[in-house]
Amino acid sequence: MQERLNLDDRERQLSVDLCGYTVREAEEVADEKVREAWENGYERITLIHGCSYIRHHFQAAALGQGGVKWTLRSRLAQGYWNKYVFPRRSAKHDVGGCYMTLALRPNPTPRCPASWEPLQMGYHEWVREEALASTS
Repeated sequence: MQERLNLDDRERQLSVDLCGYTVREAEEVADEKVREAWENGYERITLIHGCSYIRHHFQAAALGQGGVKWTLRSRLAQGYWNKYVFPRRSAKHDVGGCYMTLALRPNPTPRCPASWEPLQMGYHEWVREEALASTS
């Protein structure tokens, strides 16, 4: 699961690929990694959610796709991560079609050395591994 995490210690940036997670799993992983990135003194976190073609949450509801994208954007808009990130309208953030790069607030006492919890396996990955194991 660590291939879903890309740590750049020099730039103090973390990227997390949330594609393939359910909405609830993606929320949990995003919450954990935003908190950990701040605790470790990182400056930015990129949450990769996919669905660049879904441009509005109504489309996501109608098509049954893009739920992770709009849930994460909602968390930012509602201030769920305000302890860790700058306000949602900050020009420091970069919110693109299939990702969100969030600027983290400075942490006056970061963990040293940095430590990270292992990523949980997404439901879709678990199903795929179970299917592969049953055919072996």
